[in-house]
Amino acid sequence: MARRVDRVAPWLFIGPNLLIDQYADLRKRGVTHIVDLRQEGSDDPDALESLGFRWRRIPILDRHAPTDEQLAELIAWLDRDADPNVDQALYVHCHAGLGRTPTVDDVTRGA
Repeated sequence: MARRVDRVAPWLFIGPNLLIDQYADLRKRGVTHIVDLRQEGSDDPDALESLGFRWRRIPILDRHAPTDEQLAELIAWLDRDADPNVDQALYVHCHAGLGRTPTVDDVTRGA
């Protein structure tokens, strides 16, 4: 599987789960926050925090839409944790970056 990361807004990247060296590359590209949408797995929060990321897991079942509560949790976390006065970017991912991620992308950019 190709591990393609797309920048869909100046502050937003989306894609699949990545290997730790690929996350390090994202950090160099200005990504500061990561949201893992997988129900079936999880990033290593310690490894990501050691790279300087702020990380959140919001587990959504594959092939299912996020609930209103899950979307509210994401928006609340970003409101609480992201500083609009600082250059920051978010990486949202699921396993393949094809189902849950684009759905949350649409909602996040519309929020």
